[in-house]
Amino acid sequence: MDNLISQYLLMKQINQKVILLLDNIIIMMTFSYISRVQLKRQPYYSTSINNYKFATYFTLSSFSIYTTLLALFNFNNFQFIADSSPFIILILFIGSYKYNNYYHKKMLHRIYKKYQEKKIVNDLKQSIDNNPENVEMKNIYNSVERITKEVYVKKEIKVFCNYYECEIASRFLRYKYKL
Repeated sequence: MDNLISQYLLMKQINQKVILLLDNIIIMMTFSYISRVQLKRQPYYSTSINNYKFATYFTLSSFSIYTTLLALFNFNNFQFIADSSPFIILILFIGSYKYNNYYHKKMLHRIYKKYQEKKIVNDLKQSIDNNPENVEMKNIYNSVERITKEVYVKKEIKVFCNYYECEIASRFLRYKYKL
């Protein structure tokens, strides 16, 4: 599709620099969207595959931004830019690979923390419900101990923000990764 748009613009005799910028913007938007979806969903069972795919998409998106800026400021004709581009790609790839790994671990920590909070709250609710003398509300404000013990959590704690996180947590339990 990108090639069709480029050919159409060339037939309409649009400046080649404008076509290059439009191509880079389309590529940047496409790979930015794909990398964001990859980061949120983590669709593969292997963490290294998820890291690799996110790193690839993010690197392509970032390098597209880089080449767009170079073309805008006419720096794309210098030899230094051509020589440093492979190193920039390598740095972007390694950085995004590490970031996806960090994001995955951070998501697992957050899920585990929410799960522990929910478990504690449910255990406290069950202990209060099983002991009817704790539920009595007579003279509740007379004792500090009673006030601190009679705390009710009304808001339900959500462990997962979306169904992808549930799948990631189940993979974590299945493979017994370490936090």
